[in-house]
Amino acid sequence: MTLLDALADAETDDPRVTEAARVLASLIPREMLPEGDIDHDHAFLRALYADFAPAQAEALRLALRMLIDGTEGTP
Repeated sequence: MTLLDALADAETDDPRVTEAARVLASLIPREMLPEGDIDHDHAFLRALYADFAPAQAEALRLALRMLIDGTEGTP
């Protein structure tokens, strides 16, 4: 079972969400992200998040936040 699959039935505050976000952040090249903040309410991201269970979408949101903030290695 993959990391995101394990979150399919989890709550968004499950500790595994943060761990999954750290792993995802480590796999996303920073160069792929825009400078500055990410608008998580942008139509593209809303559509992307809608394809995932709530905890999975939260892991993606958190991973992007970690990358933008430079906190992907922070516990």
